[in-house]
Amino acid sequence: KRRLLEKPDCLPNCASSGRLSIDLKPGLLQGRLELDAAASTAVPLPRTAAQWLPEDVALDGQPAKALVRTADGVLWIAVPAGSHQVVFQGRMPERDSVQLPLSLKPHRVEVTATGWVVAGVHEDGLADENLQFTRVAGAAGPGASLQPGALPPFVRIERTLAIGLNW
Repeated sequence: KRRLLEKPDCLPNCASSGRLSIDLKPGLLQGRLELDAAASTAVPLPRTAAQWLPEDVALDGQPAKALVRTADGVLWIAVPAGSHQVVFQGRMPERDSVQLPLSLKPHRVEVTATGWVVAGVHEDGLADENLQFTRVAGAAGPGASLQPGALPPFVRIERTLAIGLNW
Protein backbone atom coordinates (compact mmCIF):
# COMPACT_ATOMS: atom_id res chain seq x y z
CA LYS A 1 0.00 0.00 0.00
CA ARG A 2 2.81 2.42 0.91
CA ARG A 3 4.59 1.75 -2.40
CA LEU A 4 1.43 2.29 -4.47
CA LEU A 5 0.51 5.53 -2.71
CA GLU A 6 4.04 6.93 -2.71
CA LYS A 7 4.26 10.38 -4.24
CA PRO A 8 6.83 11.06 -6.98
CA ASP A 9 10.05 12.81 -6.00
CA CYS A 10 9.40 15.62 -8.46
CA LEU A 11 6.25 16.97 -6.74
CA PRO A 12 5.06 19.75 -6.99
CA ASN A 13 7.04 20.46 -10.18
CA CYS A 14 6.42 17.25 -12.13
CA ALA A 15 5.21 19.09 -15.25
CA SER A 16 6.34 22.13 -17.18
CA SER A 17 5.05 23.87 -20.25
CA GLY A 18 7.50 24.77 -22.99
CA ARG A 19 5.17 26.65 -25.30
CA LEU A 20 1.60 27.89 -25.54
CA SER A 21 0.23 28.88 -28.92
CA ILE A 22 -3.12 30.68 -29.08
CA ASP A 23 -5.13 31.47 -32.21
CA LEU A 24 -7.86 33.98 -31.41
CA LYS A 25 -10.62 34.80 -33.87
CA PRO A 26 -13.73 36.96 -33.30
CA GLY A 27 -15.81 34.05 -32.00
CA LEU A 28 -13.31 31.28 -31.18
CA LEU A 29 -10.19 30.69 -29.11
CA GLN A 30 -7.96 27.74 -30.06
CA GLY A 31 -4.82 26.82 -28.16
CA ARG A 32 -2.00 24.29 -28.21
CA LEU A 33 -0.03 23.63 -25.04
CA GLU A 34 3.22 21.64 -25.14
CA LEU A 35 3.83 19.76 -21.88
CA ASP A 36 6.72 17.75 -20.43
CA ALA A 37 5.89 15.55 -17.45
CA ALA A 38 8.51 13.76 -15.34
CA ALA A 39 5.81 11.54 -13.81
CA SER A 40 2.13 10.85 -14.29
CA THR A 41 0.44 13.99 -12.97
CA ALA A 42 -2.40 16.50 -13.42
CA VAL A 43 -1.82 19.84 -15.11
CA PRO A 44 -4.02 22.97 -14.91
CA LEU A 45 -5.25 24.35 -18.24
CA PRO A 46 -5.45 28.08 -19.06
CA ARG A 47 -8.95 29.10 -18.08
CA THR A 48 -11.22 31.28 -16.06
CA ALA A 49 -14.57 29.76 -15.20
CA ALA A 50 -16.17 33.18 -14.85
CA GLN A 51 -15.14 34.32 -18.35
CA TRP A 52 -14.00 31.45 -20.60
CA LEU A 53 -13.76 27.66 -20.49
CA PRO A 54 -12.62 25.29 -23.25
CA GLU A 55 -15.36 23.20 -24.86
CA ASP A 56 -13.08 20.61 -26.52
CA VAL A 57 -9.81 19.29 -25.06
CA ALA A 58 -7.55 16.74 -26.76
CA LEU A 59 -4.38 15.08 -25.48
CA ASP A 60 -1.95 13.92 -28.19
CA GLY A 61 -4.66 13.97 -30.86
CA GLN A 62 -7.22 11.97 -28.84
CA PRO A 63 -10.14 13.41 -26.84
CA ALA A 64 -9.07 13.96 -23.25
CA LYS A 65 -10.46 11.26 -20.98
CA ALA A 66 -9.37 12.56 -17.58
CA LEU A 67 -10.56 16.12 -16.96
CA VAL A 68 -11.74 17.56 -13.68
CA ARG A 69 -12.86 21.04 -12.63
CA THR A 70 -12.17 21.89 -9.02
CA ALA A 71 -14.34 24.07 -6.79
CA ASP A 72 -12.21 27.14 -7.55
CA GLY A 73 -12.92 26.77 -11.30
CA VAL A 74 -9.52 25.37 -12.37
CA LEU A 75 -9.72 22.75 -15.14
CA TRP A 76 -7.11 19.96 -14.72
CA ILE A 77 -6.04 17.31 -17.23
CA ALA A 78 -4.24 14.09 -16.32
CA VAL A 79 -1.07 13.42 -18.34
CA PRO A 80 1.27 10.43 -18.22
CA ALA A 81 5.04 10.85 -18.03
CA GLY A 82 6.65 12.15 -21.23
CA SER A 83 6.11 14.89 -23.80
CA HIS A 84 2.55 15.75 -24.79
CA GLN A 85 0.46 18.26 -26.73
CA VAL A 86 -2.84 19.46 -25.37
CA VAL A 87 -5.16 21.13 -27.89
CA PHE A 88 -8.17 23.04 -26.58
CA GLN A 89 -10.80 25.33 -28.07
CA GLY A 90 -13.92 27.17 -27.06
CA ARG A 91 -16.23 29.94 -28.14
CA MET A 92 -15.44 33.44 -26.95
CA PRO A 93 -18.15 35.07 -24.81
CA GLU A 94 -20.10 38.10 -25.96
CA ARG A 95 -18.09 40.63 -23.98
CA ASP A 96 -15.54 43.25 -24.86
CA SER A 97 -12.75 42.01 -22.58
CA VAL A 98 -11.71 38.50 -21.48
CA GLN A 99 -8.93 37.56 -19.06
CA LEU A 100 -7.15 34.21 -19.30
CA PRO A 101 -5.06 33.26 -16.24
CA LEU A 102 -2.08 30.97 -16.87
CA SER A 103 -1.97 28.60 -13.90
CA LEU A 104 1.04 26.72 -15.32
CA LYS A 105 3.03 29.53 -16.88
CA PRO A 106 4.64 28.47 -20.21
CA HIS A 107 8.22 29.41 -21.08
CA ARG A 108 7.07 30.91 -24.42
CA VAL A 109 3.66 32.23 -25.48
CA GLU A 110 2.62 33.01 -29.05
CA VAL A 111 -0.71 34.67 -29.81
CA THR A 112 -2.28 35.25 -33.22
CA ALA A 113 -5.34 37.47 -32.83
CA THR A 114 -7.87 38.65 -35.39
CA GLY A 115 -10.29 41.27 -34.09
CA TRP A 116 -8.71 41.33 -30.62
CA VAL A 117 -5.97 43.30 -28.88
CA VAL A 118 -3.74 41.13 -26.67
CA ALA A 119 -2.09 42.30 -23.43
CA GLY A 120 0.20 40.27 -21.21
CA VAL A 121 2.55 38.85 -23.86
CA HIS A 122 5.92 40.53 -24.34
CA GLU A 123 7.95 40.75 -27.56
CA ASP A 124 10.39 38.07 -26.37
CA GLY A 125 7.54 35.54 -25.88
CA LEU A 126 7.41 35.76 -22.09
CA ALA A 127 3.96 36.14 -20.60
CA ASP A 128 2.49 37.66 -17.46
CA GLU A 129 0.34 35.65 -15.05
CA ASN A 130 -2.79 36.76 -16.95
CA LEU A 131 -3.48 37.35 -20.63
CA GLN A 132 -6.11 39.95 -21.47
CA PHE A 133 -7.99 39.99 -24.76
CA THR A 134 -9.90 43.16 -25.69
CA ARG A 135 -12.27 43.15 -28.65
CA VAL A 136 -11.49 45.72 -31.36
CA ALA A 137 -14.46 48.04 -31.94
CA GLY A 138 -16.44 46.95 -34.99
CA ALA A 139 -14.76 43.52 -35.20
CA ALA A 140 -17.31 41.65 -33.12
CA GLY A 141 -19.39 40.54 -36.11
CA PRO A 142 -22.89 39.13 -35.79
CA GLY A 143 -24.25 38.71 -32.31
CA ALA A 144 -22.13 41.51 -30.91
CA SER A 145 -23.29 43.23 -27.77
CA LEU A 146 -25.10 46.52 -28.15
CA GLN A 147 -23.32 49.69 -27.17
CA PRO A 148 -25.17 52.50 -25.36
CA GLY A 149 -25.96 55.59 -27.37
CA ALA A 150 -28.58 58.30 -27.94
CA LEU A 151 -31.66 57.27 -29.91
CA PRO A 152 -33.48 59.72 -32.19
CA PRO A 153 -37.00 60.73 -31.07
CA PHE A 154 -39.82 58.72 -32.61
CA VAL A 155 -42.85 60.42 -31.02
CA ARG A 156 -43.86 64.08 -31.10
CA ILE A 157 -46.22 65.38 -28.42
CA GLU A 158 -48.00 68.76 -28.57
CA ARG A 159 -49.89 70.17 -25.61
CA THR A 160 -52.16 73.19 -25.38
CA LEU A 161 -52.73 74.70 -21.96
CA ALA A 162 -55.62 77.08 -21.32
CA ILE A 163 -55.26 79.06 -18.13
CA GLY A 164 -58.18 81.06 -16.94
CA LEU A 165 -61.88 81.00 -17.58
CA ASN A 166 -63.52 79.96 -20.80
CA TRP A 167 -66.35 82.44 -21.77
